[in-house]
Amino acid sequence: MQSSIRRVRSELSDPHNAIKSKTIQLSNLHRTNQALQHTIRVLRLSKKLRDLISASESEPEKLDLAKAAQLHYEILTMCNEYDLRGIDMVDEELNWVKEIGEKLRSQAMKVLERGMEGLNQAEVGTGLQVFYNLGELKVTVEQLVNKYKGMGVKSVGLALDMKAISASGGGYGPGGIRGSGTPQIGGGAKAREALWQRMGNCMDRLHSIVVAVWHLQRVLSKKRDPFTHVLLLDEVIKVRGIYDFGQNVSVCLLVLYECFYIGYGSWCLFPCELLSRVLIGL
Repeated sequence: MQSSIRRVRSELSDPHNAIKSKTIQLSNLHRTNQALQHTIRVLRLSKKLRDLISASESEPEKLDLAKAAQLHYEILTMCNEYDLRGIDMVDEELNWVKEIGEKLRSQAMKVLERGMEGLNQAEVGTGLQVFYNLGELKVTVEQLVNKYKGMGVKSVGLALDMKAISASGGGYGPGGIRGSGTPQIGGGAKAREALWQRMGNCMDRLHSIVVAVWHLQRVLSKKRDPFTHVLLLDEVIKVRGIYDFGQNVSVCLLVLYECFYIGYGSWCLFPCELLSRVLIGL
């Protein structure tokens, strides 16, 4: 019985091992074939990107940023999805593709910021489309809005700079600091005039910031990807605004109570004018 089992085992093991070996070879061939196909696809996409970049070298402004961004994204996605890193030809192309990606981001950001400053919907839409194609729309919008919010906060801080106001209109000692350590600007006419002038400039700056961010949101709410028809605003979960500026102003009001109390009418006029200008722009 045992000899029969050994004989059967011997007769079956050889075919089994042969099938196992051939199966492994077939699997390796299949993976190699897929790697070759994806590598060829990546190289073709890279060539398209090179041709697109080369065609615009003499006239950089004619570069199709959105198309270049789409090719850039497809190349990186394929390399990550099919683990093509480590292949010499692919690695060489990836180094170049990453360099082009940085240039595309830089140019797209310039177009986007120029469009926001000039309230140009076409330029804002182009910039947003590039970052959407790069897969970086949400992050870019958040960074851009945070940048404008920081500009607004800085503008308020400069407008209510105690030392600068005191230096322009006198006060209780250097920097407008009383002996008790409490910041004051006194009741001098020059100090009040300097404050209102600064606040006027600040409101002008806040108006331009609010309108720019509103313009960005308006384009996001209209712009759709031409291929997927996805609304770009849907890709951005939350577009932050500058609504917390009032908190910073309120804190400053406590420090400047005396001057704001005397010039209450002027203080009320600035926010009203800002709100009116924003509503008219909307």
